Amino acid sequence: MSRREKEIKAYATALFEAVVDDTIQALRAVHQRLQEDPELRALLDDPARDVQEKYEALRRILPDGTSTAVEKFLGVLISRQDIGYLGEIVGLFEEQAKAREEAPQPVQVTSAVPLTEEEKRQLEERLRQRFGPNLAFSYRVDPEILGGLVVRVGDTLLDYSLRSRLEELRGRIEAVV
Repeated sequence: MSRREKEIKAYATALFEAVVDDTIQALRAVHQRLQEDPELRALLDDPARDVQEKYEALRRILPDGTSTAVEKFLGVLISRQDIGYLGEIVGLFEEQAKAREEAPQPVQVTSAVPLTEEEKRQLEERLRQRFGPNLAFSYRVDPEILGGLVVRVGDTLLDYSLRSRLEELRGRIEAVV
């Protein structure tokens, strides 16, 4: 993985984690406030109350910096009389975020010939050092790559095939000639 690819992945991961963390914190804060304020909860649960009045009450309790997406999501819960589900929604959202972090990252290894068990073991060891321990490997054979390997780890492609190197060399020669 190039320096650029590593930086892009780090930025994307940081953004994802920040958005998830901010969302969870905002939803927890609203849920806690609803637990502590029975009058507010009664207002939001009352089907006879005006939806705009409920939205205004919600906006007053949102933490500073709450995203528009979270605000709109809570608005949907209010308009559908489902704000009472918020505690369970937060819990399930947290579980899903954690499961996504822990989910094995798929690794597709393509070789021109079948790899031996020892070659697989060494390759897996190197890839775990580089990408982390939570990898799920699958192997396939494609004689068209001529030799070497093509490895896809999540969104990252590592092309060490003889075919791509020959095509690169051909491109260089054509550029000179």
